[in-house]
Amino acid sequence: MQIDREGKYRGYPLQWGVDAKDSGAVQFAVVMSATEAFNAQVGVWEDVAADQMEMTAYMNLVKKDGNTNEITYKQIVENLGWNGSTLQSLQDTDYSEKMIEFTVGWGKGNEQYPA
Repeated sequence: MQIDREGKYRGYPLQWGVDAKDSGAVQFAVVMSATEAFNAQVGVWEDVAADQMEMTAYMNLVKKDGNTNEITYKQIVENLGWNGSTLQSLQDTDYSEKMIEFTVGWGKGNEQYPA
């Protein structure tokens, strides 16, 4: 089930891959499970694994103009522990045991995006 509410979550990557778009952009997509949700009212992380919630994040590593998206690049290096060497290594590395904290918020047009 897709995450249907805003909030902070922790979980694990389930699937990921790198895709070169026709526009020239290079995108990293990752499907993440949400195993914990932060309850801000009481200040604790709560187990939500039984809800089987997932979120897919699409992150542009290379913009349409061919320039590197430095912010996204840095976020992936810091959060996944990717060594930043090659896009092939980003795709081939196993991140399934790497817990990630992420935020889901509502963007324009009711589209979900990680903040």
